[in-house]
Amino acid sequence: MPGAGSTFTMTIDVGDVDHVARILPAATDRSRPVQIVSLDRKNALAGNEVLLVEDGDTNRKLIKLLLTRAGAQVTTAENGAIGCEFALRRNFDVILMDMQMPVMDGYTAARRLRDAGQTLPIIALTAHTMAGDREKCIEAGCSDYLTKPINPEQMFAVIERSLQSAEVAAAT
Repeated sequence: MPGAGSTFTMTIDVGDVDHVARILPAATDRSRPVQIVSLDRKNALAGNEVLLVEDGDTNRKLIKLLLTRAGAQVTTAENGAIGCEFALRRNFDVILMDMQMPVMDGYTAARRLRDAGQTLPIIALTAHTMAGDREKCIEAGCSDYLTKPINPEQMFAVIERSLQSAEVAAAT
């Protein structure tokens, strides 16, 4: 009978996968090569406090999981207003800031934090990849820029570079 069918669910115990590389499907373009993500980031961000400001629940959970597995202590906020409040009350090493959010967008939040004297790295997270989008984020006060969907290896590289730059600036 058309429109009728069955749903099946299967669970497979594969054992410990902590040290197994993950293969992530390309976001929408099936012609791109499959990306292999290394999980050897354990403790790469140990001792670092990260503020993740992201309104998307799924993105927030995924990025937090990746950062936590790398040893970071992660605080999350679902909009720029809450993110600003947290950033002005606590010391963080880096902020990952979604640029398109309700209540207060990331552009406004980054400007407010810079106007308040915050010098820590703010890394823009955005689905906008057109010419000029990176510059718009930098002009708002972001120190770097990542596009969505997030490439974990690129994210870690940008965070590590930002933390190193902040250390050098603090030492001078």
